[in-house]
Amino acid sequence: MPHATMTSKGQITIPRAVREALALYQGTTIEFELEKDGSARMRAKHRSLDAIIGSVATAGVHLTIEAMDPGTGYAL
Repeated sequence: MPHATMTSKGQITIPRAVREALALYQGTTIEFELEKDGSARMRAKHRSLDAIIGSVATAGVHLTIEAMDPGTGYAL
């Protein structure tokens, strides 16, 4: 079973196998729910596509959908 050790600052690294299985990437919000039996449940909240639009750098290149069509002759 994957495990992690907490640092003195209260930080942990989620093991790679868990990150990959749950598709956790930079910017993923993690929620913790405390259970009555003293355990905790971790829940990943993935951002919707609408929430991340505009967060990717474009290097100043802005093309319309029509310009992206491979048949138009435009090239990056």
